[in-house]
Amino acid sequence: MNESNKNKENLIVKSSNLPLSVIKTDVNLSRLPFFALYRERLKKQLEREWVFVKIDENEHVELVWRVMATQRYGYPSPFAKKVHRAIEYMLTQNGFPVPEYLDFSLYEIATILGLKRTGSVYSGKIYADIKNALFSITSTSIESKGVFCYLDNGKKRYVHDMFHLYERVVFVGETLPDGTIAEKNRVYFGEWYLKSLNSLYIKPLYFPYWNSFRSDIARRLYEYLSFISFATKCKPFRIEYLRLCEFLPITPQNYFSQARQKMKTAHEELIKTGFLKKVVWRKSKTDPKKWILIYHFGLRAKEEHKRGFNDDTYRPVILAVETADIEEIEEVIEQGQEKKAKSKGQKAVERAVALPRLKEETELSPLAQELINRGITKAVAIDFAENFSIEYLAEKIALHDYKKEIGELTTNAAGWLREAIVQNYKPSEEQLKKQAKLLEKQAQQEEQRTLEEKAKEIQETRLTEAMANFPEEEQWVRERVVEHVNVRKMTIEAVGGEPFTEEEIEEMYLRFKAEAPKTLEEKRGWLISHYSKYALSSIMSEIQDELKKQKEASKEAADERFPLNSIADVLGEVARQRAEFEAKQKRSLNAEAPEADEYERVELR
Repeated sequence: MNESNKNKENLIVKSSNLPLSVIKTDVNLSRLPFFALYRERLKKQLEREWVFVKIDENEHVELVWRVMATQRYGYPSPFAKKVHRAIEYMLTQNGFPVPEYLDFSLYEIATILGLKRTGSVYSGKIYADIKNALFSITSTSIESKGVFCYLDNGKKRYVHDMFHLYERVVFVGETLPDGTIAEKNRVYFGEWYLKSLNSLYIKPLYFPYWNSFRSDIARRLYEYLSFISFATKCKPFRIEYLRLCEFLPITPQNYFSQARQKMKTAHEELIKTGFLKKVVWRKSKTDPKKWILIYHFGLRAKEEHKRGFNDDTYRPVILAVETADIEEIEEVIEQGQEKKAKSKGQKAVERAVALPRLKEETELSPLAQELINRGITKAVAIDFAENFSIEYLAEKIALHDYKKEIGELTTNAAGWLREAIVQNYKPSEEQLKKQAKLLEKQAQQEEQRTLEEKAKEIQETRLTEAMANFPEEEQWVRERVVEHVNVRKMTIEAVGGEPFTEEEIEEMYLRFKAEAPKTLEEKRGWLISHYSKYALSSIMSEIQDELKKQKEASKEAADERFPLNSIADVLGEVARQRAEFEAKQKRSLNAEAPEADEYERVELR
């Protein structure tokens, strides 16, 4: 880029301060892999292919998604994906329907992505990287056979064609198709990509959150799971590890421990930021290569789904996606290894044997494993864990361990433990005291953990709301200046003094300008450090105070209802409360797990 064009590039900036936090992104690219998740070998591995098999009315239908890059520009990189997100950002800002091209500046893209700069100018290398990213996207072809789709009156229409996301890109000073010289950069969109956007086959993507991830896998996993959260209405989602690797895409690991380690950073980021509540791995006992992941969506995912559902812009795609049952999403498109259609009879047989297979493949619960560690057979341990309460089994295990410790169980300790569970052996007075202390300690730890989890949920809700209304940088700076000026004014009225001079106010303005939080994490940190309502310790104190008030109110109400005037009254009230507690505990233990997922039911037991 020559000097005049570079100066022109720096001047082409919209008057907007880029206020968007939500961008409208194509659903196809949220689900289907296009960009690489690695930065190496992008000019060597130029083609990736995904072949699926769909069973449609007992007919075998092959679905193909093939991405083919060029040797010159290479496979679209993780940075190319960021550039594409910046393009989507500007499309969202301009509104729908999307025209066939978009005028933009490289400065805008760099600013949207928050890239580093010197003063107000970006380096020539950054501009070169953005241009190369645009070239790699434009030169990469997509072949779709029944995979890429758009909406037609609310119904999905699948594309069988070879096409590009971007048809061409023209930079400042180059010749446009009409023969004129481009005064701005311009990207022309491919026909099918444009049709997908303008049929509103789009979903919301929270851009500052997406851009805040350190891990490229976390960024891609957020895209994919945010699509899934719409389809499942944020219910737990189960997917095979090998299949997830295809959709991201990443190279599958050969060992279970390596697979978990590879995904660990991405999972931790999504859990820490509230999009996921937890991730459960399941390792098959019959097929060592089959691993299952179960994703539980957190508060952020549920808030995103709620906001998206309440926005009419996304209504067509939500209806199109949500009418597809999650089992259809998970099972209709099978991996390419399954080449033959299954009859209804075969499917019925598979469903009939699915339950015992799931039970066999599922990892043991911690309590069942504790019984096995003490000599109980696996089948009996599983049966005990499913039919006795955690408290009951913990009591018998503690009694067994105590008797072994004092030397009373020297032979057939496992047989004694089994009889103790079946016959309900009772602990001694000494053992009860030890157990009471242990249970009290565990209860305190559990109470503290629950308190912290509740406080984190409240903190995240408050921060999510505050971040949605966080002022732009200029407004934030002016608010700080006004705040300090008002404090000085009150001080003068109270004890006297001099108001700020214009020079002092200007200096204050520049200082706050330099200190203004810019990234998502900086804004969150500023809110937490300046307002107690966002601090975890303060929220925990609020919860404790509220619980204390509730207990006092409950105690006062109980005292009014039950005047205890004699020993008989006291014993009667104790018996009533005991019966109420046992009934409540029994109801809790007998309640079914909320998810119709055998993996999940086993875990919850």
